[in-house]
Amino acid sequence: MIYCPVRRSVLHHYNLETDSLKPLTDENGNISVRSARFSPDGSKLVYLECKAGGPHCVTQKLMLINWLRIEEASIVVDVVETGTSDDLFFGMYCESLPANCWNSTSTHVIFSTECNSVEHIFSVELQTGSITRLTDTPGCWLVRDIQGDHILASVSCIDMSPALVVASLKDLAKGMSLSWKYLDPVTRIPGIKWQFKSHVPRIPNPVYSSLTYESIVLQPSNRTSKGFILFPHGGPHSVFPAAYQIYFVSLVRLGFTVALVNYRGSTGFGEASILSLVGNIGDADVKDVHQCAEEILEEFQLDKDRVVLLGGSHGGFLAAHLLGQYPDFYKAAVIRNGVTNLVTMIALTDIPDWVLQEAKIAGYMPGKVPTAEVNSYLHSVSPVAHIDKIKAPTMLMIGKEDRRVPPSQSFEFYKALLCKGVKTRMFVYPDNSHPISSVEAESDSFINLYKWFITHMQ
Repeated sequence: MIYCPVRRSVLHHYNLETDSLKPLTDENGNISVRSARFSPDGSKLVYLECKAGGPHCVTQKLMLINWLRIEEASIVVDVVETGTSDDLFFGMYCESLPANCWNSTSTHVIFSTECNSVEHIFSVELQTGSITRLTDTPGCWLVRDIQGDHILASVSCIDMSPALVVASLKDLAKGMSLSWKYLDPVTRIPGIKWQFKSHVPRIPNPVYSSLTYESIVLQPSNRTSKGFILFPHGGPHSVFPAAYQIYFVSLVRLGFTVALVNYRGSTGFGEASILSLVGNIGDADVKDVHQCAEEILEEFQLDKDRVVLLGGSHGGFLAAHLLGQYPDFYKAAVIRNGVTNLVTMIALTDIPDWVLQEAKIAGYMPGKVPTAEVNSYLHSVSPVAHIDKIKAPTMLMIGKEDRRVPPSQSFEFYKALLCKGVKTRMFVYPDNSHPISSVEAESDSFINLYKWFITHMQ
């Protein structure tokens, strides 16, 4: 299921000659498996495995089966709890392995994964489990294909549009660094400067007390900032990598400072970061994002009267929370398919378990009706619990076909805001689902959010 790679599953081997079916992973185990890839010589099978249930994106294991003997799978890359800044490897978070992920001699598997707020390409030597980073420039490196001993990848960063690059994997076998050759000209976007910023939570998690988090701060380099847009990602277990995205670039080119917030719970920071947010949504994540806003305002000397919010899905959940928990701080918000009421969402979303897993409600079974106590708790951690305090003008955007966050979430919030006298507008985009990504919808939504922000920053 898209954005949700934690459904329980089993990997089977069907023998055409004997017409027999044999499970390769535990049929009764609480695991999710996917992305099986045979080696070029047919002697090995690798696949991704993670614990089923729980947070809807977790750190993966890379598993190996010796196909010549079809013996029990072994762990090649295990779950990484925190990672280290020395090797910049914090675990595997890829939803799938590349279709062609092997070198020609079937000794190494190559993949892309998140490492804090960047994405790098790594190789793992199967015999020893040794992991080597194959890229160095900060940004977003993605494996596109491997043919023989040649790897094709793409690279981009905040102010550089994607370019194709190629390298020889023969250097890898020799223990040498890969030499990447650009196939496309490097195109830099003028008028933008950006940097990473690290944040130490003011209130540490009692179990995972050493965790930090990051933001990526984008600014116009050739003009005074018109205002500050705080933009937490969705998920909540995803990440904003330092990749080229036209939305971010366009906002900065229009004169805004933008902070992309990778709060605790983001992927790419180790399994501990993910687990730290479970049971703390609506609290720890909200505090992280608000702390980020305060620290960036101070460090970059931005106007405190021109701070606005932008977020979608769980990012919309956070934007709505921030409006209510800090009603005098934020001047306006745009919320795209945002979660606003966990009580009413659970009966309509295509992932009802997400609600109870992220809120850490025990004993959930599909089809089970939540108790009054559970509903009371879910309401308390929902943005709607703070509806009476919201003052800032709020624009809601909905993909009419969204099954992940039902449109009713925004309709409820819209009507509640109107009843409270809060200035609000709502845009409904037919034939769009959770991403709101058709050309027409994306362009229309961008124009309207720009007008909304400019109007309410005056």
